Amino acid sequence: MALKFEYDKEKRTAVVCGVEDEFCEQIVIPSAVEYYRKMYDVVAIKTHAFRECLKLKSVTIPNGVTEIGVCAFECCSRLTNVTIPNGVTEIEGSAFCDCCSLTSITIPNSVTEIGGLAFYGCSSLTSITIPDSVTVIGCGAFKSCSSLTSVTIPNSVTSIGQSAFSKCSSLTSITIPNGVTEIGDSAFSGCSGLKKIEICNDQGRVKIDSGAFYSDVKVTYLGKDAQPKPKQEVKEQPAPEVATPAPTIDLDKLIDAAAAEKQREAQPKKKGFFARLFGKK
Repeated sequence: MALKFEYDKEKRTAVVCGVEDEFCEQIVIPSAVEYYRKMYDVVAIKTHAFRECLKLKSVTIPNGVTEIGVCAFECCSRLTNVTIPNGVTEIEGSAFCDCCSLTSITIPNSVTEIGGLAFYGCSSLTSITIPDSVTVIGCGAFKSCSSLTSVTIPNSVTSIGQSAFSKCSSLTSITIPNGVTEIGDSAFSGCSGLKKIEICNDQGRVKIDSGAFYSDVKVTYLGKDAQPKPKQEVKEQPAPEVATPAPTIDLDKLIDAAAAEKQREAQPKKKGFFARLFGKK
């Protein structure tokens, strides 16, 4: 297996630009290469470097590589897994487009942007973890990844591009963190298995373009304004004691009763039975 390189004599760096045997099954990219008795550090994989290497099954990329160019591995239909080294800052557009046998991909914490169509048509890819260094998921980045069942989007992401996850028909649910402020047109359209999307923000704080979601999906906002306010506990107050009212006195009746008593006392007493019998006075 012989690789092709381009050299920068001033920087003493080399860029992988292709392979002589396009039917090779395995590629190991060295961290440095000798050129005219001088060593050059390998720092990048050039645009279209391994495009349509139809028998390529595995590739080893050294830690010194910081750039994977546009369409670098496009249409490598037998490529099954790739480990992207820590140091790569951007996975450029269509880098792994139509790698339909790719089942797993490791994206390091150094990557800040996943370019448009980067993993388009990777129909065997089942799960993807996006590190918390990524801020942008480009247009169509994971479009038509029909076996994708799980996606972890970190809070660092601020923008999900147009059609980024369109036609990911095996996705059933997804959580969009509160760092995301923009969701592009058709971002999740055609996701026929997607039943639930949770957006960890308030509705007015996220710009959502038309047709962003599949028509049958249930969208729930989990921002602070969307949460029910906790009920304040109200302590029951004891009922106030009701004083027993003092009995009311009818003064007029009391005066009338006293006057009647005096009148009875003033009347002469009747003689008793024996006094009347014996005539005593």
